[in-house]
Amino acid sequence: MKGLLIKDLKLLLGQKRFYTIVLGLGVLFMITYDNPSMGVGYITMLLTIFTLNTISYDEFDNGMSFLMTLPIYRKTYVQEKYVFAGLMAVGSAIASTVLSILLGTIMNKTFDVMDVVVTGASMIVVVLFILSVTLPLLIKFGAEKGRMAMFAAFGLIGLVVFVLAKVFGDTDLVWIDAFLATVDAKILVLMGVLVLIMVIFASYFVCVRIISKKEY
Repeated sequence: MKGLLIKDLKLLLGQKRFYTIVLGLGVLFMITYDNPSMGVGYITMLLTIFTLNTISYDEFDNGMSFLMTLPIYRKTYVQEKYVFAGLMAVGSAIASTVLSILLGTIMNKTFDVMDVVVTGASMIVVVLFILSVTLPLLIKFGAEKGRMAMFAAFGLIGLVVFVLAKVFGDTDLVWIDAFLATVDAKILVLMGVLVLIMVIFASYFVCVRIISKKEY
């Protein structure tokens, strides 16, 4: 796995110009908006999504056929993608959170440090959930078709949410707000983390099953 992590890190370093632009825009958001946490979500999301791009690079010019000839298991390849995604998510979230707090303090902005920290932690959960859904699609259909399937899946989810909102209306969903108000915030966070862990494990096993049946 170490070699695969180094490979993806080298691919990341090869995109210095793109990530310089991402960081520059993120810093601009932190400076221009009253809430410096605006740039945290932007930086964390784009830097972590690079994990999906590594699959495109792996498939380029029959690269997967070459990778599968190396002394690595297919399961190890999948494990490395999740580990790399986790490192990118946590690393970018921590770095952007610290940077936003420093910039906000230097510019004498009035903001709640805890809000910035919560934003960074929330983005870790969001991007890992997105990656857990999209990685099986990319491995199953390939980078190009996988992106189309990803957009279709999220479009379907958005359509279902829209239809449910229209059918039930805001008044019928008041009980959800009432229920959430009675639950301790720590319990909600714990439930969210447990759900994310289950989603990641389910996604991982699906990926392993898919890649074990593919021919390269």
